[in-house]
Amino acid sequence: MPTSRRVAALKGLLLAVLTCPLASFAPLSPNTAISMEAGAALAAVELQSLKDGDLIFRRGRDLMASTVLAADSDARFSHVGLVVRDGETVWIVHAVPDQDGNDGGVIRESIAQFLDPRDAADFAIYRHQTLTEDQGQVVQQVALGAIGTPFDYGLRLSDPGELYCSELVIRAFAAARADFPAGLRRVQTVLMTEPAVTPDGLRQSPALAEIMPPT
Repeated sequence: MPTSRRVAALKGLLLAVLTCPLASFAPLSPNTAISMEAGAALAAVELQSLKDGDLIFRRGRDLMASTVLAADSDARFSHVGLVVRDGETVWIVHAVPDQDGNDGGVIRESIAQFLDPRDAADFAIYRHQTLTEDQGQVVQQVALGAIGTPFDYGLRLSDPGELYCSELVIRAFAAARADFPAGLRRVQTVLMTEPAVTPDGLRQSPALAEIMPPT
């Protein structure tokens, strides 16, 4: 990772530690916030019913997830990805920071990888209520075209050259002319140059409806 981006990431974590209780940053244990066993969670996902542009939210277990959750105390989830289909195959496109030696940025993973129990303590899938099939294809194309874009450690919605997870979603839907209503919940800290839309702020948009797992 370029030094400037790593410094920005470290600044963000340092700020979070300074502004939130230290207890908030303990990585989630295997017994924390689990809505169902990992195998049952994945089995509950009806893959054939998923559509391009569906949103999959997860509650992570790592330090970055704990940072996001601490910054948004009402949050249920810490991360979001976009469902894209390739025939019978379902992929998740999402923006991640540097981790485990990887450079981070926008990547494509299988849904099994996205819901790996080492990474996901909880999940839900939402659908934009007015998204048409044609618009969904635009979302898919934008998401796939963004693969390889660097992760936005500054969390700047105004900078399309780098993307964070919620920003990827917002830009893909804007390209499909399926913008989210104004008023998405945002957070901002003193080291951030502008407010950031959290995954849970996105999830609570009235444009979205939860479709999985079944309640």
